[in-house]
Amino acid sequence: MEEKNRQLHRLHHLEHYLMILGIAVGALILTCAGLLGRRGIYRDYAYSYADAPLLQLALTGMADGVMPFTEAEYTTVYGDPEADHEAGYDVVRGEAVELQPLFEEPRTEAEPEPDESDVTEEMGEDEMTEPEVSDEPEEEAPAEPEEAEAPVEPEEEIPAEPEVYELEAVTDDYFCDALFLGDSRTVGLSEYCAPLDERAVFFAKVSLTIFTLMNKVFIPDEERGTINVETALADRQYDKIYLMIGINEMGTGNTEYFLNAYTEVIEQIRALQPDALIYIQSIMHVTKAKSDAEKHINNANIDLRNSAIATLANDHDIFYLNMNEAVDDEDGALRSELTFDGVHLKAKSYELWYDYLKNHAVVRPQDEIYRQPEGGAAAETEEEAQSQGVTEEPEETDE
Repeated sequence: MEEKNRQLHRLHHLEHYLMILGIAVGALILTCAGLLGRRGIYRDYAYSYADAPLLQLALTGMADGVMPFTEAEYTTVYGDPEADHEAGYDVVRGEAVELQPLFEEPRTEAEPEPDESDVTEEMGEDEMTEPEVSDEPEEEAPAEPEEAEAPVEPEEEIPAEPEVYELEAVTDDYFCDALFLGDSRTVGLSEYCAPLDERAVFFAKVSLTIFTLMNKVFIPDEERGTINVETALADRQYDKIYLMIGINEMGTGNTEYFLNAYTEVIEQIRALQPDALIYIQSIMHVTKAKSDAEKHINNANIDLRNSAIATLANDHDIFYLNMNEAVDDEDGALRSELTFDGVHLKAKSYELWYDYLKNHAVVRPQDEIYRQPEGGAAAETEEEAQSQGVTEEPEETDE
């Protein structure tokens, strides 16, 4: 029994050694196949000696169905790889690459031109005789028709540059055909500035952003219940459109991301309202205390985005209005006495915003009737604005 176990044990070891030997022989065969087929059947495979053994070529080829015994297909110039090599060509990855010219054109020295004396000697007397002159008059060749002058093409007209407008003062009725789009700050303008709310249309909502401005459904409609801004702009044309939006997006994306969204909105508005003046109002600053305490909603970030959207103006039909001039202190922050939360204006403060809009408007020919006469009181003093404004302060709203 023990002898039988020893025989089985030896047989097991022999099988193990034969398997190792078979693997070694197979690896050797595949290595030779890879070496011999490097510029043959495996020429199209990228390979580096430093990265992998040669047998990888054969294994990769076998995985693709290219066996070591497959006949190599060469891309040749003369039909035979040996002839190509002798002629100065080499086949690399299926492309014939010229190493040196196969043939050179024999250079022949230019033959000297024959001397006239030699030509005369070779020619006979008959060939030297001058041609006879006929007494008959030569027929005149028909006159060639005169070419018609090419028509002069009219000079291409250079399109006139669009007219550039300057901002000036207007009356209250200038806003009778105006539309205001925006977030909670524009909501406050509609609620606490009666002269403007009585004349203009407002599509404004608390927490509205540039990303939701066109598609958010919040505008009341008698027939359809509620609609979005895009649908509303398709229903009616406006002469002026004012935008104030951006404070709710301060923590979303970067300035470039915000500008791209703002640009897309301007393009959508222009497509729906081709004749309207578009006023891009700057994002209103926050107070210094609010700015210092906030990571995202601060005046430094607001200034970056205001500088970005200002580039969209062309002073022809799109204008940038820096309305912060009406409410900022000497440090470029929202004046603390004008706000109840550091972000939104008090009711009596919206008159300052409205006065700024009345003194910074574009008067086109159709708006001549709204131009403020020279010497007119387009802007009221702060005391008059406070005396005429609503004294109640609005409840705190979302940013």
